[in-house]
Amino acid sequence: MKKLIVLFLLTILIFTVLTFSTASLQMKVDGNDMYGFPASFYVLYGGMMTPSPTVEMTSFHFLNLVLDIAVAFILAVIVLMFYQRVVTKLIKIGKK
Repeated sequence: MKKLIVLFLLTILIFTVLTFSTASLQMKVDGNDMYGFPASFYVLYGGMMTPSPTVEMTSFHFLNLVLDIAVAFILAVIVLMFYQRVVTKLIKIGKK
């Protein structure tokens, strides 16, 4: 149970860091704000656009969000596996 909680929290942390570190925030300079890595799941249209969008000023793609969370989960599993290997090697070295 403890490993699942750590995995869940690490997934959220990695997802948040990836999303905000790769976000394209250009609304202040007549651009669009785009969130998501590797797939953009949220776009906020802004600035002076010609022609302006005929539909909503935001775009949300649920499948891209699921893909981004899956990537964060895979990275979290890799990080935990690497951490466990390093810890076990350090424990073996400490016992010698």
